[in-house]
Amino acid sequence: ILNHPFWDEAGIGAHEHAHILGRLLERHGEHIHALELNGLRSWAENRKVIWLARQTGHPVISGGDRHGLE
Repeated sequence: ILNHPFWDEAGIGAHEHAHILGRLLERHGEHIHALELNGLRSWAENRKVIWLARQTGHPVISGGDRHGLE
């Protein structure tokens, strides 16, 4: 499961992050089983995940990773 696919944690910018994400999915998408919707991320970001999943044919899943106390 690809957790937080649109979270630009490294701060490289939305455009560059999207480009790298696209390359990742092109090269390794067949090994990724789903894209994560996350309750700790914004709805705008989660809508992008839904759009991306439709484009790539991946299912979406909630809670692909665990956070201790959130």
